[in-house]
This record gives sequence, structure tokens and C-alpha cells, in this order.
Amino acid sequence: CFVTSTVTLNAFSSPTTNYGFFVSQASTFLYTIQATLMSLFLLYKDPTPLKDSSESKIPQSTYIYMGLLDAGSATLGAIAGAYCPGALQTILNQLVIPVTLFGSYLFLHTNFKSYQLWGCTCIVVGAFVASSDFYLNPADNTSAGAGSDAVMDEGSSGSDSAGGGGMTITAAIFVYFLSVLPSAFSNIYKEKEMKVNNMNEVHTSTFVSFYQLWIGFMFLPLLSLRSL
Repeated sequence: CFVTSTVTLNAFSSPTTNYGFFVSQASTFLYTIQATLMSLFLLYKDPTPLKDSSESKIPQSTYIYMGLLDAGSATLGAIAGAYCPGALQTILNQLVIPVTLFGSYLFLHTNFKSYQLWGCTCIVVGAFVASSDFYLNPADNTSAGAGSDAVMDEGSSGSDSAGGGGMTITAAIFVYFLSVLPSAFSNIYKEKEMKVNNMNEVHTSTFVSFYQLWIGFMFLPLLSLRSL
């Protein structure tokens, strides 16, 4: 699934457009359909959530906040995904774990065991080491990005193209890292609200994906920006 998503982002990458946004929205749309069908099936088997006053009274704003954070994460990841090396994306995605751990400690006062802290430390160090070469030597990594060749201007010299492509990949890595932040905060917010309101996981995913899909269109103005 991850490889397919990366290949699709490459196919829709362009020097002047951000069509990766529509790839992200299409993915969310398909997920919304799947989640809705599963929720309807569960309600058919057990209609208790419809009769449960506590769950039925959960404010929609709770789901909207979750959808907003997930939409922001998905959009940033789609914009940078076509130009961030696929292998590095896998490592950067793991940064959601230490960020979630840190946020849970600050906002939920969650305590963690030493091996969990060491594991998160290894993830951070691994992500830094894996991406350091792109920051320190951007001109030497123009072919490493998934869509780096798409950003080179035909009329530019070899050295200029290399430098521009390298800087494009560096910027994409940074933006891809930023996409991890709203995802982590979404995890923290979901954990807090689901414990307080005793929310069903499947029904929660259905509502959140629905709002994520429509809130995602709020980011359409990003299409007017030059692609990374």
C-alpha cells in the first residue's frame, strides 16, 4: 500500500502543481466508504450505540478537531511525498511515536518505561542520521528523491539543476517531517477523548474520516503555490 501510494504521488507530481493533494483526498474518500460500511454492519449486528445516550451525545466538534488534524497531516504528507525518498519516508513516519510519547507526557501526564524511552531515542537518532546527508549535501542527492527530476528546468545548467533539485528534496524532507506533528497530536487528542467518552473505535473512525475528507478541501489554496 505504501509503495502504491508513493508511485501514485510520483505520477501526479509536477513542477508547477500540487496534484498530490487529490491523491490524498481520493485515499481518504475510499477509507471513508470502507469505514462507513463497517459501521453500518456493526450497527446492524448491535444497534446499542444508537440507543446509548452517552455516546450519542458526543459533540460533533470532537470529531471535527480530529478530522482537522488528520487532514493537515495527510495534506502535508501528500505535498512532500513525491519528492521525499520513499525509504526515508518510512523512517520519518516512525517519528510519530516519539512525538506522541512526548505530547502524552505533557498533556496526558502519561508515564513511560525506560525501554520505551530508549526505543523512541533510537527512532529519533535513526531519522536524523538517515536524513542528515540530504541536509548537509543537498546538491549530491538530486536523484534520490522520488520526483526530483520533475523539478529541474530544461534551460538551466547542470550545476544549477543539481542544486535546485537537491534543495527541493531537502525542503520536501522538512515538510514531510512537519506532517508527523498534526498526526501525533491527533493521536493524543483521540486517546484523551475516547477514554473520557468511551467512544467506539469503528464509529469514531467513520466520523473522523468523513470530516477529514471535507475539511481537506480547506487546503485547496495550497494548489496555487509552486510545487516543492
